[in-house]
Amino acid sequence: MTEAALKYKLECYKKIEVLNEKGNLWLIKDSVSGKLFIMRKLSMEHRCIYQTLCSIRHPHIAEVLDVFPYQDELYVIEEYLAGRTLADFLKDEGAMGRQALAIGKQLLDALVFLHENHIIHRDIKPENIIIDGSGSIKLIDFDIARQFSEEKKEDTTVKGSRIYAPPEQYGFAQSDFRTDIYSFGITLNELATGHFPEEALCHGILRKIVLNCTEFDPKRRYQTAAQVLAHLRRLERRHFICRLSAVLLPIFLVAGSLAVKRLAYTPDDSSLPPEHSQADDSLSPESVPADGSAAGPDPTDESLMYELYSFPNPITLATMVLRDSESDSFSIDLREDFIVAVDTKKNEDRLVFSCSSEYEKDAHFSFEDIYIEEYKQECIQNHGYDPSEFSTVYEIVVTDINGDGTDEFLVTLARANWVEARIPEYSDYVIEYSLTWVLYLTEENNFACSDPLFINSRGPTLLFNDVLNSYNDYYTFQDGKWVIWDPWYS
Repeated sequence: MTEAALKYKLECYKKIEVLNEKGNLWLIKDSVSGKLFIMRKLSMEHRCIYQTLCSIRHPHIAEVLDVFPYQDELYVIEEYLAGRTLADFLKDEGAMGRQALAIGKQLLDALVFLHENHIIHRDIKPENIIIDGSGSIKLIDFDIARQFSEEKKEDTTVKGSRIYAPPEQYGFAQSDFRTDIYSFGITLNELATGHFPEEALCHGILRKIVLNCTEFDPKRRYQTAAQVLAHLRRLERRHFICRLSAVLLPIFLVAGSLAVKRLAYTPDDSSLPPEHSQADDSLSPESVPADGSAAGPDPTDESLMYELYSFPNPITLATMVLRDSESDSFSIDLREDFIVAVDTKKNEDRLVFSCSSEYEKDAHFSFEDIYIEEYKQECIQNHGYDPSEFSTVYEIVVTDINGDGTDEFLVTLARANWVEARIPEYSDYVIEYSLTWVLYLTEENNFACSDPLFINSRGPTLLFNDVLNSYNDYYTFQDGKWVIWDPWYS
């Protein structure tokens, strides 16, 4: 295109308003069509990025409609977006609460697409995200974006907003796709709480997502945006499906169970107390549409982020309960594209748990009450009763207890006694004590088992999907073992 043609093309756009302090961003109007657009004036070094953006389309990325040079400067024409930035939303409305989950998924979807096209945004923050009235977002401002090169060892210049930028963006190493993951984690926390992570870390299913995204060392973060999105969707799916179950038919550690969607297990009615003896047919796996559209609470309900989950009380995790001489087989995905086949059998007080995957065949584990003899003598001498006469019930829960993006099996043994009340509906099991093991995957994708966590006089309470509570004691599971967790310094 000739110089005269480029000049005429530029003159067809009438500048209506300057949109930034630099004076290189305008709201413009096309004198031919009368439509509004956004125009940027940049240096020619941005030509490659914006030409790539001009050739691709994504529902959550602002469309670049034209890119052309004129007098050694680059002009970029973008779609005009009606809405406001998430920064303005936070300023006007405060923390987004349950909306943060939906926004996070849209943003991750955009990042996956950008990274597939070898583009690193490098400036993910609320100011660069536009939200419309329907809650749909679009990512804008690629002025410091660049294309990833494996040959490059470090960035030549320090760019990006300081609070949202990871250490490598300050020249320690080359920024790569994990740079955007770090900034996403900061942004997600700010959307959920209105604060940066160091000020107030979000709870619930988003907490570990944020922590994993914002690790100082890029090697300890999620390695791709697709991993973050898959982890978030899996957590959301589990809470959504099992929350429906918890509303319609509560799960109790030792009082009953239901047809759980993930494990599709229904206990024998004869083993349940009367009030829990009938499973609701509406909870069968076949009754849930493939798109997850079964009636029930919104999966992005704010309570999903802050609710306390408890084994003795109705919970929202995939669960199965094994009683006397019961067995079951099932398959489950512990992470994306990693399916494990499981066989379980309870014989009196012992549980045999066998699992196999493409990496390890026939790993066998045996669980039993190793405390009963010592505890029995103490109870007989001091309290006059024999706890070995109580029922032994095993519960298997599937959850990402250590926040590494891969689910683990929590195997809990409860020693409990059924107590009949004068009012039948108040009859229930009373837990004497419980033991909880974790079956987890090693870095070599082999199964390993932790030592049991002993909790006296009750079952464990699961907080925020990754912390076990027993009265005033808190535990997390890290590096294959239970660790005391201090809520005041975490």
